[in-house]
Amino acid sequence: MALFVNKKDAVDRRRKDRVGFHVPMKLWISSRISHSNEETFEVIGKNISEGGILIQSSQNFPPLSPCRLRMQTAFKPEGLWLEGMIVWTQQNEEDGMWKIGIAFVNLGKEARVVLRKIVA
Repeated sequence: MALFVNKKDAVDRRRKDRVGFHVPMKLWISSRISHSNEETFEVIGKNISEGGILIQSSQNFPPLSPCRLRMQTAFKPEGLWLEGMIVWTQQNEEDGMWKIGIAFVNLGKEARVVLRKIVA
């Protein structure tokens, strides 16, 4: 069984409700060699659930890359930190932008509460 797939071939297996939005975010991608080597990227959050997020980026990232996201929300104006793992990517043929699916991992209680409020 594949952990990630080409989104065109994927079956919708979502277990959580998703909410569409358009939120600028910061994405940190950890180096597979050393977590102290991180790169930061500006991305756009497109939809979110309690289990993951879809972002849009001008560049692609390797599946299974650990990452961190920081987004500001009315429920947490100082910024919410979310840990995740990239599980799939797909390039939009029209504009060349990348859609990237990220599954959340190691969510703390505070992050879960905020995500529930966003999705509700």
